Amino acid sequence: MPAPSPLWTRNEAILQSAEGHPSAGRELRGAVSRRSKKPGSRRTARARKRRQRTGARRFLLLFLLGLIALLYAGPLSTYYNKRELVNQQRTQVELLRSNKLELKRKLRQAYTREAAEREARRFFYVKPGEHLYIITGIEDWRKSRAHHGHQ
Repeated sequence: MPAPSPLWTRNEAILQSAEGHPSAGRELRGAVSRRSKKPGSRRTARARKRRQRTGARRFLLLFLLGLIALLYAGPLSTYYNKRELVNQQRTQVELLRSNKLELKRKLRQAYTREAAEREARRFFYVKPGEHLYIITGIEDWRKSRAHHGHQ
């Protein structure tokens, strides 16, 4: 004989405890007999409702997570765009600083005696006692030497 199910033993215990009360026994027997006619019908209805509630809860949770993601998307996009802009501007600031340092170096060199002399010679200035000679046709001379095989 198979082992009695926990539900059956529970019902038997209830029936045995109500044996002294005839009306209670009938009500209990009716309840037990109704359960025995449709085994698990209440359980399946409860489980179905629980699954429906669980599905609704899941849907609500997913909806809320999606809404939160949408609400965060705009500010996060703005944040990342601004961060990229700040990085670009930092790079530009570093470039400008290096240019500034280079220009300061050139300015210090421009105030030296050698730099002033170099600039004066670019404008064909000569020192006292020197003679200025302007030589033309150097390119033609180089071409003729190259043509004759001289270097």
